Amino acid sequence: MSEETLCPACGSPAPAGAAACPACGSALAVSSSAPTIIAAAPRFSSSAEAMDEVKRLLRAGSKAEAARVHGEYFNLAPGEAQQAVDAIESDLKFSAPPPSPVTDDQPPAFAQPEAPATPVTPAVIDAPAAGRPAWQKWLLGCGVALVLFCCLCVLLPIIVFVATGQGR
Repeated sequence: MSEETLCPACGSPAPAGAAACPACGSALAVSSSAPTIIAAAPRFSSSAEAMDEVKRLLRAGSKAEAARVHGEYFNLAPGEAQQAVDAIESDLKFSAPPPSPVTDDQPPAFAQPEAPATPVTPAVIDAPAAGRPAWQKWLLGCGVALVLFCCLCVLLPIIVFVATGQGR
């Protein structure tokens, strides 16, 4: 049975004399006592992956771990990494969660069986006010409009004609 030691980079068991950690891929120096890290394997292949991990950790509530990951990837001091993570966290608080895509074969939310039922109450549409019915109010409005039209078109010219003295 071969001897195993712990990888200093990730803490997973690595066979004694191994050139690289099987879990994280860090290059290890072969020695008789304990392995030492020669070069750590890159944890993320791009800065976008690192930022996604930082955001995931922030959403999970692990702010200290997010600052450690950010500082480790971008080679920042702990204070600078903490400030950067604070700024990222404030941006996350203001951004809304992405809407779930709706496909054509999905029923709308109100038609899904797990959607809560909402009671339907009959709405009163254009309920007439107390007093006259609506048709009487409409008829009264039309009558008033007709009287005003007649006053402007008939009576006003007569008054102007008489007032100017042309009617003598």
